[in-house]
Amino acid sequence: IELISADGKAVTIQAVYKALRYLVKASVVVKSGRKLEISQEWIDTINSTFSTHNTLPQLADGETATYNYKSLANLDAYWKHLMIALDVELKNEPIFLYSPYHIWYHISERTQSEADYFNSFQKNKHYGFFVIGNSTALDQSFKKKFQSNYLQIDAWTKTSLKASDYLTIIGDYIIYAILDKKLVLAINSYYNSSLSQEEASEKLNQVLSAPNKSKIKIERNTQKAKRLRKRLFKNFYLPKELKSKFDLF
Repeated sequence: IELISADGKAVTIQAVYKALRYLVKASVVVKSGRKLEISQEWIDTINSTFSTHNTLPQLADGETATYNYKSLANLDAYWKHLMIALDVELKNEPIFLYSPYHIWYHISERTQSEADYFNSFQKNKHYGFFVIGNSTALDQSFKKKFQSNYLQIDAWTKTSLKASDYLTIIGDYIIYAILDKKLVLAINSYYNSSLSQEEASEKLNQVLSAPNKSKIKIERNTQKAKRLRKRLFKNFYLPKELKSKFDLF
């Protein structure tokens, strides 16, 4: 407001918040707690010429940071922001992922972002290992669409991992996207319904786009990250170049 006023223009605090809400919804800006940042995903997508530095929570080994969200789309935008920043910092280290169901692809405003992200593994020759905790028709369809030489996808039928927790492990960082229990029950019902894939996807978009209570927890823990990678890896193949370059397990 001070900068705009100094430029000889009048602006209200309400107008600033309205503009910020629009930028957050458009995934140009991401929110973590009370902090707002330009999205690394947005910067990467438009291949802008302006320079920026990658911002990550400053965590020592064993420390965590947690941010609450009312929108899964905003949560996913911040997750992508973190992943791009981590990828730059950790220089193409393999990514391990776990999703009870891969819900993010069914949020209409994030569908293209998800497609771009999962296609980027093959495009950038970046290795990823993705476990989906169920093997429904929607999960198998996602696997068929995005599995590649660089992104291995394994659909499990049984898992003891939490149905509310969506995990990402890269380096010594563990990122949890944690959903509330009511939303978890709704997701489970639509994935296992007798609806066609198109109908189920439409219903999922409605429930996933509604306001909800979810959060991201970022944990830095070297030994725990190794244990989780080993737990997810059981049905995957590890290329020789990864064995020699990275201390994964």
